[in-house]
Amino acid sequence: MQLKVVKCIFSVLRLLCFVQCIEFLGANCFTPEQYTKVLELLKDSMETCFTRASERHAQRNDEDYDEQVEELLEEEVRVVA
Repeated sequence: MQLKVVKCIFSVLRLLCFVQCIEFLGANCFTPEQYTKVLELLKDSMETCFTRASERHAQRNDEDYDEQVEELLEEEVRVVA
């Protein structure tokens, strides 16, 4: 469970760093097209993250769930992050 919290914090920090860069460089550091692309990438990334989290949650609630399945799910989280 701690690993998940650390990975979540790390993801938030990366996003925060990106926001701070924009604040430092100014709102005009990207063109409107670049901002659109960044938002598309963020949206896709978040959708993928939530989809995978839902799938992992469903697997944990499956009747065949055991310690080995949990290890596989944890490995997936490590690979994705």
